[in-house]
Amino acid sequence: MRLLCVLNGGVDHPSSRLRVLQHLDLLKERGIDADVFVAKRRRAADLADLARRARRADAILIQKKLFARWKLPLLLGPAPLLFDLDDAVFAVSPDERERFGEERAERRAASRRRRLAAVLRRSRGMPR
Repeated sequence: MRLLCVLNGGVDHPSSRLRVLQHLDLLKERGIDADVFVAKRRRAADLADLARRARRADAILIQKKLFARWKLPLLLGPAPLLFDLDDAVFAVSPDERERFGEERAERRAASRRRRLAAVLRRSRGMPR
């Protein structure tokens, strides 16, 4: 099985290390060939590379990355999606409210809620 792991942060990001990267050897032992793609602010050529990798994958694990709804089918194709969520990305954080003000912070959270809903609609468990 080929698994594409799409990370929101790089290899030095604690969440990526703890939630995905530390498990790559175990996945390999179990016959799962994991490919890692860091999706943080990428160029068009990088996004084309993501689309190519996604077409070769049997499943895609998305670690916290929220894509625009229109990008999901273009970038990730038809493979089953697994979404790893470890933060309340759908809510306004106190820090965000302080940095951006109530109105802008709520708009940002609303955008995240829409993107989260889109990726969750596409996500499903792995077939056994």
